[in-house]
Amino acid sequence: MKIKVIFIDVGGVLVLSTGTKKRREWEDKLGIEPHALTEMVQEVIPASLATIGKISSKQIWDNISQKISLTGIELIKLKEDYFAGDQLNTQLYNFIKEIRNNYQVVIASNGWDEVRSVYTDKYYLDRITDKMIISSEIGMAKPDKEFYEYALDLLKAKPEEVIFIDDSIENIATAEELGFNTILFSDTVSAIEEIKKYLDRS
Repeated sequence: MKIKVIFIDVGGVLVLSTGTKKRREWEDKLGIEPHALTEMVQEVIPASLATIGKISSKQIWDNISQKISLTGIELIKLKEDYFAGDQLNTQLYNFIKEIRNNYQVVIASNGWDEVRSVYTDKYYLDRITDKMIISSEIGMAKPDKEFYEYALDLLKAKPEEVIFIDDSIENIATAEELGFNTILFSDTVSAIEEIKKYLDRS
C-alpha cells in the first residue's frame, strides 16, 4: 500500500528539549526540590484536563501564580523560562520540508490551547504541514483510539497508508494495534532512515 500521510508528533520529535537549566534556576529561587516545578505545572490542576480542552492553559498558570505568589511580570517570565529549553529539530524539519510535496504531513499533538500559535509563530510548523490535529481542540488525546480514528476520518486515509512517528511507546502501541506504520522516535538520524525505508517500500 502506498504511503500517503506522514503523521508526526511535536514534543520530543519535531521540537526537542535541550535542557532544563532555566527551570532549575526557578526551583533554586523558590527553594523547591529539583523537578518540583514540572510536577507543579502538571498537577496544580491536572494537566490532562488542559490536554483535552476541559480547562485553559491560563487556568493552570494562574493557579501556579497564586500558589507561589508571583506578580504578573514574574508569571510571564516563568512561562518563558519553563519552555526555554525547547528547540526546533531543524534536521527533521528540513527533511520533512524536502519530501512534503509528495505526501500529506500532519501534526499529531497532545497540546494545550495555546500550542497552535506556538507551533506557527515560533516554530513555523505550518510551513511544512498540511494539518495540525491538536488534542485540546478536538477533546481527545493520544493514546486513545478515538484520536487516531478521528485523524483517519479527517484525512480520508487507511492506517496502512500512514507513517506515525512519536516518542511515546504507549502512543505507538495504539497506532500499531490499529494498523499504522510506526516509528518510535529515539534520535533524528534513525527516524529519517526509517521514514525513507517506508517510503522506498511503498
